[in-house]
Amino acid sequence: MMTKAKLREQIISHFNKGELRSLCFDLEIRYENLPGETLDDKARELINYCDRHGILPTLIHRCKELRPNISWLEDDKILPLLHNTEKSREIDLELGVTPVEPLSHISKRTTLPGLAEVSQGYPHFQLVLRNSSLTPTKHIKLHFEFESFQDYSFRDAAKSDIERLSSPVVKISDGNPFKWQNNKDFVFNGGVDWLLYPNENAIFSFFLKTVMEGQPPVPYDYHFRCTAWAEGIKNLVQRNLCIRVVRHKIKL
Repeated sequence: MMTKAKLREQIISHFNKGELRSLCFDLEIRYENLPGETLDDKARELINYCDRHGILPTLIHRCKELRPNISWLEDDKILPLLHNTEKSREIDLELGVTPVEPLSHISKRTTLPGLAEVSQGYPHFQLVLRNSSLTPTKHIKLHFEFESFQDYSFRDAAKSDIERLSSPVVKISDGNPFKWQNNKDFVFNGGVDWLLYPNENAIFSFFLKTVMEGQPPVPYDYHFRCTAWAEGIKNLVQRNLCIRVVRHKIKL
C-alpha cells in the first residue's frame, strides 16, 4: 500500500519546483507558505497540508491529471492515508442555486445560497452540488423537481401578468447531464465513474421559459426541491430552492 513517503517520492520525482508551485496554485494553496526550501521539503509539507485539510484526494487527483502515465494511488486506497479516517468516511453534500457565474466565484462561497435572482431577459440559473466530505464521492444521484411559483411581493399579480401568464417550462442547458422526465422532474445518475472530489463543486445549468413562443417567464418566485444521494451517505440530502425572476432593468 502506498504511504505518504511513497507519495512524496513520486511528487519529487515527477515535478520540479516550478511545476510544484503550479500544482499548489491549482489547489489554491500558497506555495510560499509551505515550510522548507528544498523540493523535498515543499512536497512533504504540501502532503501534510492536504492531509490536515482533508484534500489529499484532490491532490492525488490533480497529480493524475498532470502525470497520467504514473501509477498514482487509486481512489479507494486514499482513505488509509487521511489524518482522520473516521471523519473522512462521512459523506457530506451541499445543494444550492446561483445565477450564471464562474466556477471560481462559486468555489469562494462559504455556503451555497438557496435563492438565486435572475433577469427576466436571461432566466438562466445553476444548480450547484458541493462535496464537503473528506473523501471522493461516487454513485451520486440527484432529483431536481419544479414545485410551484408565486408573486414574490406576496401581493396579487397585476392583471396584465395574469393575462400573459402561462405555465413555466424548465429546460436543460447544453452540456447538462440531467435527464428530462417531464416538465417538472429531472434526474442525474453519476454512476461509478463520475466522482466528486473533496471541496469540489459540480454545476448543472438550467433556464426558464414558457409554452408561449418568445414569451419570457413572469417575474415570480419559482420553487424547486432537490434531493441528493451518494454511496455511503447516511441520510438523503434535501433542500428547497428558489429562482427569483426579476423584471428587465432599463438603463436611462
